[in-house]
Amino acid sequence: MTPGLFETVGARLVAGRFFTEDDDTRISPVAIVDDQLARRAWPGERAIGTRIAADPRSTGHPVFWVTVVGVVHHVRHRSLLEDLTDQVYFAERQIQRNPMAYVVKTSGDPAALASTVRQIVAKLDPQLPAYDVRPLEEYVAGARAAQRFATILAAAFAIVALALAAVGVYGVIAYATTRRRYEFGVRLALGAQPGQVMALVIREGAVLAAIGLTIGVAGAAIAARLLQSQLFGVTPRDAVSYAIAVVAIATAAMAACWIPARRVSSITPLEALRTD
Repeated sequence: MTPGLFETVGARLVAGRFFTEDDDTRISPVAIVDDQLARRAWPGERAIGTRIAADPRSTGHPVFWVTVVGVVHHVRHRSLLEDLTDQVYFAERQIQRNPMAYVVKTSGDPAALASTVRQIVAKLDPQLPAYDVRPLEEYVAGARAAQRFATILAAAFAIVALALAAVGVYGVIAYATTRRRYEFGVRLALGAQPGQVMALVIREGAVLAAIGLTIGVAGAAIAARLLQSQLFGVTPRDAVSYAIAVVAIATAAMAACWIPARRVSSITPLEALRTD
């Protein structure tokens, strides 16, 4: 990492300092770690000033010791999903590696700056090609493409599942009311109001829907925890998502109950008694 990179990308400093121009080969190697690693490696302690061994797989050099001079907020480098990889950053002037990626911050249109960046790089080193120069938003959009497709697919399956659930509830309630037409006829003959019969059918359907929702919410909570690493933009405890799902399913279930309830409450006692 070169000086100014963290400030450019908007990384938040938790403790210590960022890299400076003085972090070169004249001083002992330094490093910056993320707060995730700091909590794991030094729980309840101060990470600044401690020494850690640099992994040769990350630096391309033999094992050497570096001093932690800063702690930054965890940054998702590899995925927009939950990235649990601990991050250790080294000063570029002390440990040089190729290839490198440059970040340019602009107040104007980032896409319009691409040709200027290529020209500047070509002037500095004609043998160094500047490729894949594009705004950060395009990288993010590309990374989200798979999640967006999965979201659309999941939404389609959810709509189909909701429709099947509504049809299932309708079928169960319609069959039950058909079997109980004689009972409802007796109730109407004894003075029950059509609205009371309708409320009875809907209430029984609501009990079934409540049982199903309770089981479904519990199952969804367990599944969300298991799939936590695949979630983006929501958490396993996102109350809004659960509320929307519950309202949608409850509405569909009540609509499915209303149709047979309305039908059975509209018949006359004589019609109901003749069906037995």
